[in-house]
Amino acid sequence: MLETLLGKLLGWIPAPWSGVRLGHEESAQLCTRDHPMVAVVYMDGRRDPPRPSVPAHIHVSLKLWSRTEHRTTVREVKATAAGQQLVPEFREMTLDTGAKPEEQSVQLEAPKGEDLKAGPGGTVTVELLLTRGRTRKLKVPIAAEKEDT
Repeated sequence: MLETLLGKLLGWIPAPWSGVRLGHEESAQLCTRDHPMVAVVYMDGRRDPPRPSVPAHIHVSLKLWSRTEHRTTVREVKATAAGQQLVPEFREMTLDTGAKPEEQSVQLEAPKGEDLKAGPGGTVTVELLLTRGRTRKLKVPIAAEKEDT
């Protein structure tokens, strides 16, 4: 019984050799258009006017799931690209064991007063700050912006 209790207690302490068992799929895309809440396509095929241009930013689509017996929470995201620390719009995600993957689109912007240095063909490094002090870094290639259709 003491060995089992000791094992559980030690399991809560992050160890440098213990990997983060987090399943993930991710993609990143450059974006220079505003994001309306609703887009309208009329019966005759007309569309709303094209979305206005905004400062370049990166959208990172995350699909995450827990591959361990412990619930994991992604508390924060940090991101860098082309040597520039980016500002994320992110909400905390809780990943339950055996649950379906959680999905979120994270918008990454350049710091206020700066232009985005990264572009298509580059890479954005996304660092996920997890429960129990653990981190996971993802290196995601940046794709070009899709054309409005």
